[in-house]
Amino acid sequence: MWSKYELVEKQARFWVLMSQGSTLTAACDAVGVNRRTGRRWRQATGGRIPLPEAERSRRYLSLEERLQIADLHLGGTGVRAIAAL
Repeated sequence: MWSKYELVEKQARFWVLMSQGSTLTAACDAVGVNRRTGRRWRQATGGRIPLPEAERSRRYLSLEERLQIADLHLGGTGVRAIAAL
């Protein structure tokens, strides 16, 4: 069984091969997954090659940053101290 990281890497390589014009069988063989797995990956995207995610803007806070601020607020830290952090 593969770790989640290995599976994500295999899927990324699979999509690179598919975008280069490989057949489903050839891409699955090159990556080392079962053809059924490749078919599931392809069906999950509606048969289209997924676009790379755009880089997120630093204008908005991430979920992790929001949770950190909430924890500090619940801990009694003042607004100015939180902003300084």
